[in-house]
Amino acid sequence: MTFQSGICEKWKGNLITVTGAGGKTSLIFALGNVLSETLRVLITTTTHIGCNEIPSGFNITVGRADSVKENISLDKADKGSFFAASRIAAGKYVGFPPWGIDSFFDAGIVDVILVEGDGAKKLPIKGYKSNEPVIPERTSCQLIVIGAEIFVEKLDETNVFRPDRFFNVAGVDHGKVLTPGEIVRILEHPGIFLKSAPQGHDVKRILVINKMDLLDGPAARKKLQEVERQLSKFDEVWKVSLKCGKL
Repeated sequence: MTFQSGICEKWKGNLITVTGAGGKTSLIFALGNVLSETLRVLITTTTHIGCNEIPSGFNITVGRADSVKENISLDKADKGSFFAASRIAAGKYVGFPPWGIDSFFDAGIVDVILVEGDGAKKLPIKGYKSNEPVIPERTSCQLIVIGAEIFVEKLDETNVFRPDRFFNVAGVDHGKVLTPGEIVRILEHPGIFLKSAPQGHDVKRILVINKMDLLDGPAARKKLQEVERQLSKFDEVWKVSLKCGKL
């Protein structure tokens, strides 16, 4: 993956929203760790994040958007990581509405903001409700996470979150291994992974394929190459194995 190459200045001034399937939380904190080596980074969510999922070393602030802005502004360090939430409920940090996160961006309290804007119960593929994902208007880059299972496994309730919604929209058979063309159609479908995707020439869209360690055979790699060849709605493709520590 190319994220660590000259990343800090490249991503300064961006609001990056992460959507899609399982691996989003691990991804935003991994990216936050890299960025915070030289920048002020705020991580937050428009949904919720488990309290036990926040790594050590993050300056955590909880409260209304105005108080969060004030608390972070008072910290004058020129680099470091902040995590912000509106409240805690049932062992989870509850995030902010999109306009609240837009206000953090407009206030310029940090160099870059990373937002988790989706939920998938840690499954690699998902179907969408009408109100998902929740993406701030100021988003300048969208990272869309999928699991590599989509290339090699039969899709069913074991690996698809909200399978009824997914199969109804995707138009593929339950319990089937997908062809490259079917994978591309799902990845670029406006009712699945590109649902509510920000539009505009200045918005960067990146596909993040997690669990690349699953694609260890020549047939799987060939399928991946064919999918990449057919994709037309992503600016970049990142290949990661977050549990293996590979960004």
